Amino acid sequence: MLSKKSVFSSIKYTLLCILLCVPVLSMSAAEFKQRLEWKTDKNVLEYQVEIQPSSGKPVVITTEKNSVELSLSPGTYRYRIHAFDFLGREARVTEWMDFEVLKASKPEIQMPSESVDLSPDSKTLEFPVEVNDVTGATTVELVNVATGKVIQGTLVSSAEKGAVGSEIARASKAQFKNVPEGEWKLRVTNPSGLASETNPFPVVDRMRIAKAEEKAAEKERKEAEKIAKEEEKQRAAEEKAAEKERVAEEKKAEEEQKKAEKEQKRAEKAAKRVYNDNKVVSVAFGGGIGVLSSDVLKSYNDAPVIPMLNARIDTLPIKKGNNRFGIELWGQFLPLKKQETYYDTELYAGFLQVAAVYRRNFSQSNRLFFQLKAGGGCSVLYKHILYTKDGEQRSDSGKQLFVYPSFGGGISLGYIPVGLFSFELGVDGSYTLIPGMESFFFTPYLSVALRL
Repeated sequence: MLSKKSVFSSIKYTLLCILLCVPVLSMSAAEFKQRLEWKTDKNVLEYQVEIQPSSGKPVVITTEKNSVELSLSPGTYRYRIHAFDFLGREARVTEWMDFEVLKASKPEIQMPSESVDLSPDSKTLEFPVEVNDVTGATTVELVNVATGKVIQGTLVSSAEKGAVGSEIARASKAQFKNVPEGEWKLRVTNPSGLASETNPFPVVDRMRIAKAEEKAAEKERKEAEKIAKEEEKQRAAEEKAAEKERVAEEKKAEEEQKKAEKEQKRAEKAAKRVYNDNKVVSVAFGGGIGVLSSDVLKSYNDAPVIPMLNARIDTLPIKKGNNRFGIELWGQFLPLKKQETYYDTELYAGFLQVAAVYRRNFSQSNRLFFQLKAGGGCSVLYKHILYTKDGEQRSDSGKQLFVYPSFGGGISLGYIPVGLFSFELGVDGSYTLIPGMESFFFTPYLSVALRL
């Protein structure tokens, strides 16, 4: 048997549970099963739930459970609960309480943009959205398309959270925290269980992208600067190489120019050295030594070396390239002296000959030549004996002049330093037909010629 006090406490507690459950009831719809639930009490045998519409007779539902299943049409109602103890006595009854059964509607969602940006701190996501047919107890969620992860959020609407009211309220903004970038869907669910989802939309961290873009731009700028420096370095190296090559080419060109000038000067100098031998007549004088082959003639001279003088007149009128042809009139004079006990002997030998001459100019400058000649003429010997003493003290001397035929030739090498003069080094040989003592005169000489 329940005491009145215990039943009162149970009903009071039950009434509290009923009040807490009212929101669940108020958010149900007619086509859905509504459930009224309260906390059970071990001292209560059964409950009678009395439900009365705004116009109509009340309906009583008896149950031993702490809940009842309802199927009410949309409208306004009131209810109260009667608690009975184990003796079947009514121990307590609650006050009448009003509630409303709403018509359930599927939320309508309109996204104003195809993508959503995170806040500058990259932690908060807040974006405008139009959601119709919601109450303050409507839930909003973000669902990750790839992973299925769900993030609870908040709708900012005209209905206060937890308020009982019509589902025709609107929400204008959705708020979420700690949302990573990715593809997400917005899902809105009203208390009746009806839900709507949007198409997938990207959540973008503009600050991160801006920083990444800034970082990429900075990296690109540094890379561009690096490339520019490398290009500048390469350009400087190329310019240096080009300058070096230019200097080398200029130096080479200068050397080639100097070489060309040097060659030109050399050619000019060589051209100046080249002598156009157009002289026809030359008169030469020179000297040398004479070598005699006749012992008889040698006996007329005390010294082993006989001095010699020569003179020549050449005329070379015929010219064939570097070859010249002509005649030469040449003469030589050799004095021979001998001292004896009683007399001194003086013998003067002279040669006068006419020879055919061949001359060849053979150097690049046309100034060197060699010459061959051969011809004949006469030799003149003048003998003078001077008696120094004798037994009869004679002081007269004997004089004799002899003329003999002779022939000879010669070879010489000459050089023409200037057009008017030439030097010649040669050897002449003359054979004199002296009866009984034919003699050969061998005379090397050096002469200077005046060219006309």
